Amino acid sequence: MGTYVHRFTQELANAMNVGTLLVPVHHHARVTLPRLALVLFLAGPMLASNLALQISSETVPPGGWAQIKVSSATPQLVTAGRIVMKFDPAVFGNILAVAVFSPQGDATGFAAVSGQSLDAQFYSVAGGIGQLSHLPILTVTIPVLTSTPIGTVTTITLDASQGRWTDLQNNSYLVTVTPGSVTVGSSLSVKNVVPGGGVQPAGTVVRIDGTGFGATTAATIDGVSVSSAQFVGTGEIDFTLGGPAELTGKRVVLSNPDGSKVEYFVAMPSAPDQAPASFAGIHPLLSTQTWTSAETRFSRSDYGGYIVLQNPNATAVDAIVQGDGIGTGVGGQTTVTIPPGALNFYSVFGYGYGYRVFSPLPLRVAGLDDGFHGILFTPPTTTLAPVQELVASPAAVSFQWQSGTPMPPPVSVVVDGYGSYFPFQATPPAAPFSVTPTQGASPATLTVSVNPVGLSPGTYTGNLIVTPTGPNAIVTTIPLSLTVSGTALLTTSPQSLIFFGVPNYSFPLNVESNGNPIAFTASADNGERWLTVSPSGGTTPARLAVNVDYSNLNPGVHNRQITITGPNNSVTVPAQVLVFGPPPFSFSPTSVRFSVQTGSSPPPPQSAPVYGISNDVAFTTSTDSGGSWLSVAMTMTGELVSAAISVSPAGLKAGIYTGKVVVASAVPSLPGVLPVTLAIWDKEPVLTVSPSSVIFAVPASTSILTTLPRTQSIQVTSGGVPVHFTVSGWMGVFITPASISVYAANPGKLDTYEYDLTLATSSQTVTVPVTTIATTSDLAPPMIGSVVNAASQVAGSVAPGEILTIYGFGAGPSNTAGFRLDTSGLVATNLNRAQVLFDGRPAPMIYGSAYQANVIVPYELAGQSTTTITLRYSDITSAPWALPVAASVPGIFTFDSTGAGQAAVLNQDNSRNSASNPALRGSVIQIYATGEGQTEPAGVTGSLNGTHSKKPVLQVKVTIGGQDASVQYAGSVENSVAGLLQVNAVVPQTVTPGPAVPVSISVGGVPSQSGATIAVK
Repeated sequence: MGTYVHRFTQELANAMNVGTLLVPVHHHARVTLPRLALVLFLAGPMLASNLALQISSETVPPGGWAQIKVSSATPQLVTAGRIVMKFDPAVFGNILAVAVFSPQGDATGFAAVSGQSLDAQFYSVAGGIGQLSHLPILTVTIPVLTSTPIGTVTTITLDASQGRWTDLQNNSYLVTVTPGSVTVGSSLSVKNVVPGGGVQPAGTVVRIDGTGFGATTAATIDGVSVSSAQFVGTGEIDFTLGGPAELTGKRVVLSNPDGSKVEYFVAMPSAPDQAPASFAGIHPLLSTQTWTSAETRFSRSDYGGYIVLQNPNATAVDAIVQGDGIGTGVGGQTTVTIPPGALNFYSVFGYGYGYRVFSPLPLRVAGLDDGFHGILFTPPTTTLAPVQELVASPAAVSFQWQSGTPMPPPVSVVVDGYGSYFPFQATPPAAPFSVTPTQGASPATLTVSVNPVGLSPGTYTGNLIVTPTGPNAIVTTIPLSLTVSGTALLTTSPQSLIFFGVPNYSFPLNVESNGNPIAFTASADNGERWLTVSPSGGTTPARLAVNVDYSNLNPGVHNRQITITGPNNSVTVPAQVLVFGPPPFSFSPTSVRFSVQTGSSPPPPQSAPVYGISNDVAFTTSTDSGGSWLSVAMTMTGELVSAAISVSPAGLKAGIYTGKVVVASAVPSLPGVLPVTLAIWDKEPVLTVSPSSVIFAVPASTSILTTLPRTQSIQVTSGGVPVHFTVSGWMGVFITPASISVYAANPGKLDTYEYDLTLATSSQTVTVPVTTIATTSDLAPPMIGSVVNAASQVAGSVAPGEILTIYGFGAGPSNTAGFRLDTSGLVATNLNRAQVLFDGRPAPMIYGSAYQANVIVPYELAGQSTTTITLRYSDITSAPWALPVAASVPGIFTFDSTGAGQAAVLNQDNSRNSASNPALRGSVIQIYATGEGQTEPAGVTGSLNGTHSKKPVLQVKVTIGGQDASVQYAGSVENSVAGLLQVNAVVPQTVTPGPAVPVSISVGGVPSQSGATIAVK
């Protein structure tokens, strides 16, 4: 390898000014660099003030469809943008579909479409819009009129000035636009791909609809495992998936032998199948993230809004949609059926604050509402289904019936959801009981009837079961009973009594029979005679009055009973009386502490409210040492009595002094004692905080409404000598020892949230870093957005040992991490509980962040045709993706990590190649790449290369400026991870000099796909 290898690390590191290790990071991530002399790459483009948009040029047959692509000429990180376009109605029909893309799959927004006009607004939390040079920002599919003459050329442009284009720091881009064109001609066009998204299982038939297809049409889908392809007709080609795949954002390429070619980027339909008139022409642009439990919140409840649901599944989905009504909790609920691929708007129960959706299969979700400045797009967040429980009153129903008398009257049962609106089903009980209605919505009244005719004497039972028709429903069971007798029996209503200490209150007690009127007597089982019932007898039906005399009752619970006696039976009615006494005495706080420096003025008094007493109270003080330094005064605020406690440290030496405040009152529980401590010190005690830092792990996008607060406590001490301190963000002054609650951030997205909690005394400051790591969860699991070669940033097949970049939601840990070595000396397969698995096998991870993971493809994949990738965070796993496996997939690293532009190349003197430092013709350059496949000796997954070279099994070639270059070395990089390839090649003398000369490598005949260049002079 000569001297080039060992110099590359430091020279390239110096050139990039990031130390001795270049790690794959977004430019905005916070990373601690490991001290290991390896050079990998950067994974995100640098920020720039300019954004150059490029519109594609398409050739389309009359009656075909054009997919116009808007791309960033130089990859950038865009969080928001707006595009306005108008197409010539003399050439085009109405816009068919709009799509916005990001490698993470989080691009969202909406487009207002009217005929040939388009106004699209879009957003990406991860800033991935425009990040990949091979993935457009936006596509517009529009038909070309059949009447348009062949040869017609129409210029396509756009207006990017109607909204801000922002980066991750909310800086504005200066946007320029290079127009494109549509030429009418060719024979090929694509209308759509069905299904256009969702993780589809192996065996799914993917239909490409269009024109000009033939038996000789070549068709490919980048990065998708295909088991077979079939020409169906001139307007249809079918692919059968060889493994599970998300199709959104995949590039379909069709070509015919006559040279016609078309590229089409797959997306779900944007035109809604069902939408309200107020949103006519609005195309929701939903992210590829899917949800089984989500909510959207609106900006204005008086305008209301809609939840938008798209079903990416191959089968219809029955989903429950709940709406928030004003002041009513759950305002409404309905079950909706969404056909496969359908995109529908839904509204429930009028205006509210938002909607929830619960689905057995994952859906794409968003909210749209009319805000102050037009339509507003609302991304979903996770939610928990509210408990749906109905309370029945009465809680049980009993009937008594005497044979031969009229049937018992029906009983009304009210079912209520604590003021919430719950649809429910009532399961009819078995005979002889019945209920009407059998379905409804709370609050509602059910009528329970009984038909005892023909029944023998005895007791019959049953249950009325009421079940809310929604998620997290709790079944309410109402016991039913019927007593049939040959003689009349007594009954009472209610069947028990509770008194709450209200004087002069009579509780009514109804006495009835289950048949003919009968005589009865009534008495109270009450030796002290404080419970009375009147009258003492009568004939059914009758109403009695039950009273309580509280004058001689002590505080507490008293239990007695009323007995009703008839000729055939007796009924006992329990009576419970609750008597409340005066509140217990208590101080707040339970002790008082002062802390001052010797020679200081007296500190401000402290107030200790005394609860449970009136102003008939007296305070006294005493001290255990130090003399009469303690005093107290009584203050009143309304009826609240407080002890105002003061101390005088004058003349006292450093030390700890104790005393007490004694309060005396006529209340039997007094006197009470309040301990008082006075700490006097020469030198302020050292403030100690434990723990010294706090870390929370909180599921991202978790609704505040459905999540309990997350807190941790820090303990503040000062060596046994109390000292006053303040806490940033808290009002008031604390004194040690103390326990302070620390709160987690409420994350709206995957990220790491940090703030400092500052504790300060008169001369000290202690800072406690508080970090909230937003993680994925069961409700929002990890999601793969795209898988690309880390060097070229191109999606496609994967090769053993290739360094990959995986973009997505929860692709790696939220707290950014660079690679580390495990105990065996290999690159670890776990970064802060995040993993990437190939066929269930964890892969070495060299970088991880919330929206990106960089991994090395296991060498064990050699010889396979496909591999299935999943993301895992803790025990939560993403949906699987299958990718084709190839022997090699070469890509050249570039210095801005875009896969295009200045290649990661060193000149012969080990300096960085650039336009200001070009390579000489005839000199040797060092090219850094990945994706060479298996090596000799065989690559070991996750290993570090020492000084022994590992060379690719397949032949490596280099072209510079389109001319073959002599390869002097192709193999591993010293002291680097396996999978990083170095190629030393001689710049041909015949190459035309320039600042951007194309450079390419091929391995085993497979060329690199990047647009890498070098400078030559």
